[in-house]
Formats: sequence, structure tokens, C-alpha cells
Amino acid sequence: MEAFVDARGGIVLTGKFDSGMRQYAGLWQGPVTAVMQPTNKASSNLDPIEVDPAKLPYKLVLANYPSGELESHLREGDVVMAGLCWQQNHISALCRKIGVPCVYVTEYALKTRLQQVAASVRNPLKRLRKAMWHRSQERRHIAAMRLADGLQANGMPTYEDYRRLVPHPMVYFDNRVDSATMADAQAVQQRTQSLHTGRPLRLFFTGRFIAIKGADHLPLVADHLRRLNVPFELTLCGGGDLEPAMREQVRRLNLEKQVIFAGNLDFHTELLPRVKSEADLFVCCHRQGDPSCTYVETLACGVPIAGYDNQAWSGMVKHSRCGWMTPMDKPRKLAELIAGLSQNRAAIVEMSQAALRFARQHSFESTMKNRMDHLRLVMESKAGAPSALPLTEVMA
Repeated sequence: MEAFVDARGGIVLTGKFDSGMRQYAGLWQGPVTAVMQPTNKASSNLDPIEVDPAKLPYKLVLANYPSGELESHLREGDVVMAGLCWQQNHISALCRKIGVPCVYVTEYALKTRLQQVAASVRNPLKRLRKAMWHRSQERRHIAAMRLADGLQANGMPTYEDYRRLVPHPMVYFDNRVDSATMADAQAVQQRTQSLHTGRPLRLFFTGRFIAIKGADHLPLVADHLRRLNVPFELTLCGGGDLEPAMREQVRRLNLEKQVIFAGNLDFHTELLPRVKSEADLFVCCHRQGDPSCTYVETLACGVPIAGYDNQAWSGMVKHSRCGWMTPMDKPRKLAELIAGLSQNRAAIVEMSQAALRFARQHSFESTMKNRMDHLRLVMESKAGAPSALPLTEVMA
């Protein structure tokens, strides 16, 4: 993740990144440094926050990764976390040179990156060039991983791809919902009881309205549900480049009464309470297998997911057994699945409780603690841990 530096010199991070770094600072037994590449291009993420480096509980350093200054920052750490990306393929070799253990954090498998290209690049020649570039980068990623000491894989896809390349692999499911914020089992039971009254299904989607998230398929799913005579209401929370086209699509299909655009909602004060109290089922048309926080965060609301069988969701379904899958890019198949669940609402009730049980095992605080414990294991296996444990994280 890059740090956006605006025209005034202000530093803007994503709220998700900042919350993660604050957890590192609270759990690690020593100073924590984030080394970030500066950029003048704003992020498309929905949670930007401006930060004052002097007031952060961690040290924030802006440095160009190809420059020689990076090595001096890495030498300050007893263990280095790096993102597996083209800007940081050299980090494991550099860490090996200076004798500091390196742990790569991975999110996007090659298949996922190729899916992102297919979904977002229309020009066939550009699409081919980008696909070839990603394939060449994968060879560099594998070479970099072989020099690393550990792997923290966000989701099953990259864990399966890279776990045999390092001595200390681990898998985790990233999210920002702590135990105190999760739904209450009794509240979930009360919410799902009304499913048996025959009322319309309350469907939700939250996230960016962009092609790789499959947001443009949501009106198509709604259209098929109506054709299947399923009583439903679909609430769309978020925003993005596709919103104008989606609104027009909903208008053209005469779905304004069933499809509601709720806008961008504050995650903790608006979005989570609404999903916990109003959602029966999350509709996920993600076209690529990125390890979206959406999965665990939705399950933490006691809400099961029906979605396309991308790598990330299919891996999580096999691991958690708390959701349903249909073939990729088949909105009618997804609608047919939801129609079947509308006739079998007891299955939704049962899966809602299963979703909450799985999420409780992967809360934000327990996930971060497990990741810090893994870093200590890697460091101790290298040369024994010192009394103070400086942690350096290099973020793409």
C-alpha cells in the first residue's frame, strides 16, 4: 500500500491499513516502523484518513523502494514484513544480505491477477500484454519467496501457491471486526426467526462498485430473481465508477422498488449495525479471488454469503463450510441458488449461526495476535530473539 501525499504535503492512508498498524504496535514487544512508497495518486479505497506521523503509535517512513535508503531502514528491524509485489521482489534478497529475517505477506494469486486484468482491461492487445507481464512477475515472485524465511498468506489461494517455498508458512483471513463488534448469537437467532414469516428476502452487497467486484452483475441477479418470482429487496452499500451505469441499469429494468442504493456508510457506526440487523444473505459477484475483508466481516454479522466460486471464496467455503457458491460470471445461476434458498429458509438460519461461529475464530484481534506470534517464531528460529523486537513492515 502506498502513502498518498496531497498537494499540501498531508499524508493520507487507508483506515484499514492504519488500524492494522496500530494493532502491530500494541502487540509487538518493541518499536514498529512502516516504510511506505509515496505517491501523488489518491487511492480508490473507501476509507481514506489523513494522519499526523508525530501522533502515530508507530513510526511512518516514506521512502522510494528502489533507492539505497531502503537498506538502512531494513537494518533497523529484527524482522521485516514485505508485500509480494513487483516493487518488493528484491526485499528477501536484501534481507538475506544484511542478515534480517524476511516474511512476505501475500494476497493476490496469479489466477486472481489474471482475472483482474480480464475484468478491467477491454483492449485485447493491452489485456494480452498485461497478462504476459503478470506471468513473468510470477516467476520473480517465486524466486523472491524462495529466499524468504516465512509467509503470511491472506486467504487460501496464495497459501496453496507458496507454502512449500518457505520454512514457516501461515494462513490468515484478514478483517477489521473485533469480538466486541461481532453479532450476538441470540440477536442473530431473533433476526432470522422472521424468515419463516414468508417476508421478502433481504439481500445485501457492500463494497466498491467496480468491475472486479462484479458490481455490474448485481442488477442482473435482481432481474433474474424477479423473473423467478422471488420476493426480495437488494440493498447496495458503497460507491464507485460503475454506480451511474448501475443506476441506469436498475431504472431500465424497472427494479427501483427492489434495488436500493444506500451510499457509502461509515463502517462501524452505520454499515455493520445495518448488516447485522437487516441482512439475510450477502450477494457476492466478485470476479476475482482477492482475499476481501468483506467475507469475514459479513460472516461476523451472522450473515451467510452466496457468491461466485472465485479462488478466495471457494477456499473459504471449503475451510469454513458457511456459504454457497455458483459458477463465475453466471448471474442467473446465482439467482437460481438464491431462489432455492428462499424456498428453504431453514438453511439460511442454520448457515447464519455457522457464519458467526467461524468469524469468532478469526476475529481481528485473534488474527493479529496469531500473525505476531508467527513473526516471533520466524525470528527466533533464525537466531534467537533479543529483548527489544523492532519490527519493520515494507508496504506496497
